[in-house]
Amino acid sequence: MNDERIYRQMPLHVPVSLSGTQKWFSNILLSASRYDFAFVNEGGSKGQDGQPIAMAGLVDIDHRNSRAELYIMVDPSLTGKGVGTRVLRWLCNFGFGYLNLNRIYLFTLESNERARGFYEKNGFVFEGVLRKHAYHLGRLVDRYVHAMLRDEWKRQPWYKTDPGFKA
Repeated sequence: MNDERIYRQMPLHVPVSLSGTQKWFSNILLSASRYDFAFVNEGGSKGQDGQPIAMAGLVDIDHRNSRAELYIMVDPSLTGKGVGTRVLRWLCNFGFGYLNLNRIYLFTLESNERARGFYEKNGFVFEGVLRKHAYHLGRLVDRYVHAMLRDEWKRQPWYKTDPGFKA
């Protein structure tokens, strides 16, 4: 998260410290309103097995209204190699198939055109702009809202009702 290539694209409070991360983890550990995942390299090149490649999750899960917010952070050195696509599709299959959600939504910063294209290419629909919605790097910025509905997910070629957990 302290990598500029990450925090320039997400309204994070940086720098992120180890003690701050431990406190965050303690606070969310038993939360029923979120699932956070660390994705690791499995079967990669020698010495790379088990290395974190992405962190992602579904947060602000609202079972009554059947919705959740999605976030993804991919190791910047792996951008453009399909990691984000695999993580996004797995999370959607998890959210719709396992959690039985009807809506998964996300926010991008106004400056992150690459992310907006990525989400739209993977079936998310642009819904609008939240003007001056988040304080980021010293100023208020617009946030773009994208979402996918359950029936739209079912039309995706990668749709699965079982996300395929590995224990």
